Amino acid sequence: RQRIVALEELEPHFDRVALESWRNGRSAAQAVENVAALEEALACIPEEFRSVVLLVDVEGLTYAEAADVLECPVGTVRSRLSRARRGLFAALSGGVSPRYPSGSEG
Repeated sequence: RQRIVALEELEPHFDRVALESWRNGRSAAQAVENVAALEEALACIPEEFRSVVLLVDVEGLTYAEAADVLECPVGTVRSRLSRARRGLFAALSGGVSPRYPSGSEG
């Protein structure tokens, strides 16, 4: 079965993102805004795409490890990650969000 990752599980990671933003010269308010924007953008993408982003980009798993967790081929992980990143970029930059296929992609 595909592993579902709840947004609540990400709070420690978002705190790290905020701290890193602050260390890079951004104010605490800007860091919090960045985290809030990221949370909102993640909530807007379908779960099957969000899970891949969380496993690879947040948790640091390799594509192969994420594929094992999600029980899907590595190619599917790469495809979903690419689409998810485009969706996050669009959401964070105010662009048009890409369309996501309904159901599982194989």
